[in-house]
Amino acid sequence: HNNNTGTTMAQTQKKRALPPQCEHQVPTTNHKKHKAGDDDDDVGGFDRLRRFFEVKTISDILAEKEKKTMKNKTETKDSKGEAIISLDEDLTVAQALQILHNNTISSAPVYANTRMPNGDVSKDFRGFLDAGVVLSRLCKECKLTERPEDIAITPDGQLQNPEEILKEGIRKFWKRKVKDVCGMDATLIPKILANINIKGLMTEMLFDRRKIPIHRVAIFSEKTITSIVSQSDVIRFVDAHAEELGEALSHTIQHIGLYDPKSGVETISSQMLALEAFDHMFSKNLSSLGIVDEEGKLVGNLSVSDLQGLHANYMAAAATLALRILEFLKIKTYLQKTAPVEINESLPELRAIAVRKEITLRELLALISKKRVHRAYVIDATSKPIGVITLTDIIRMFC
Repeated sequence: HNNNTGTTMAQTQKKRALPPQCEHQVPTTNHKKHKAGDDDDDVGGFDRLRRFFEVKTISDILAEKEKKTMKNKTETKDSKGEAIISLDEDLTVAQALQILHNNTISSAPVYANTRMPNGDVSKDFRGFLDAGVVLSRLCKECKLTERPEDIAITPDGQLQNPEEILKEGIRKFWKRKVKDVCGMDATLIPKILANINIKGLMTEMLFDRRKIPIHRVAIFSEKTITSIVSQSDVIRFVDAHAEELGEALSHTIQHIGLYDPKSGVETISSQMLALEAFDHMFSKNLSSLGIVDEEGKLVGNLSVSDLQGLHANYMAAAATLALRILEFLKIKTYLQKTAPVEINESLPELRAIAVRKEITLRELLALISKKRVHRAYVIDATSKPIGVITLTDIIRMFC
């Protein structure tokens, strides 16, 4: 059961009509805003896109994921499958973070192991542990942004000795049990419902009733999660079928109103401390922030996925979270045990892509899929951010 944003198993299985198509929530632009659900005579090829989402199913996405996994195994000579890493609810936060770190992931399902009268052990799903949830709760408990009177501040407004301030709070928090901090950012469905079409997946399962995004659909069999379909999986699936979708993907992001230049972009200074930056992000209920220099030019991106590799050692975690944000983003690459990834020439080493408003939807999907990022910043001629496009924005447009 998803206590906050998902759906219960019973609700998911209940036979009912699809709800009204979810709205692409961006202000009106000077151009007509097209959606995949438009019912006119295939204006701009969107009727073909709509039929594609009605014919293709969750099972099709899973089949292509499995095919790609097998191909990667062959190319890398890796005998391991794409097993879903799980966590016991009685682990400490530190132990769970170590498992996430060792497997280069930022979240995992949590189970309670209950011993039955006959001696068998029953695994009961409890939710997901996400590094972002862990840090958001830590930020609330440390209350650094409240600037208590007993915390020393430098003349430029920075915390003095932030690492020392963090150590004690993190040390205590890392000892807490996973069951006390895990949450639910998933829709649960039984394996038998994997034949639901992608339109149903996007409208019913990747958004809750309030149209708040849910980032994954977890497919279970006999109380165990066997597969996960995420927003990224949907985007990569559409990108893989770009040829057959034709004209629908040929429009520019400006023409289809995929971003709003009037709403602006939430940004932070590159001089801000990492933990303060994350705290600011969580306080705004955002999943990312643009990082700008003193001239307001985009120099990077901060997101929840940057917590992948958050150290299980409380002293090491305090040391990295006390760094200025750009230093944190560089060192976290080492913590994740991955080589630096150049996303594009304008933002080397940082996991963000910057695009112009003239880019087509097809080009955007290809970039996001290839670079495995969750958002793209739209920049002007001076490299200042004028908009941001997330996976949620794209899926809303598809609905």
